Parts: sequence; structure tokens; C-alpha cells
Amino acid sequence: MTPSEIAESNLPGAELVSNGLNDLERGITSEESLLVMVASPRLMSLGIKVTPLSEISLPHEHALYTLLEDTHGADAYSRYNLSFGEL
Repeated sequence: MTPSEIAESNLPGAELVSNGLNDLERGITSEESLLVMVASPRLMSLGIKVTPLSEISLPHEHALYTLLEDTHGADAYSRYNLSFGEL
């Protein structure tokens, strides 16, 4: 599935996944792209191609949490859990 096909679907988290895939294609590190990288095993099992950013080391969860701390401060933990709920 392409990012536009995902965006047009009625799947839960479709917009988030589509935005994340688009960011990955452009080489942009964002909340959405990191979340897609974290979920990549599951997404790839569904036939969605995920090309991770090479500069982000494993585990991707740590990079996502660090970004959320930088962006949301003390609310990072809540935002982290909310992100996975949306996905």
C-alpha cells in the first residue's frame, strides 16, 4: 500500500501512518515517522513498505520518546502512550 492509499482507507491510524511514511520518504525525523519505524514489523506484515531512517539507531522507541520529551516535556509519557493508541 502507498501512503496515499493508506490515507484514503478507513483503517485506524491511517492518517498517522500515511504522514509517517511520507516523512520517511523525505528523510524527515518526526513523531509520525518514528512511530511508523517502531510499528514497522507489524506494518510490513500487512504489506506496507517501511524504509527506516538510517541515522536513527535501535531501539526506535527510545528515539521516539526522546523526541516527545523535547517537544512535550513532562507530558512525553502520556503522549507516547496516546500515540500508540492512535496507531
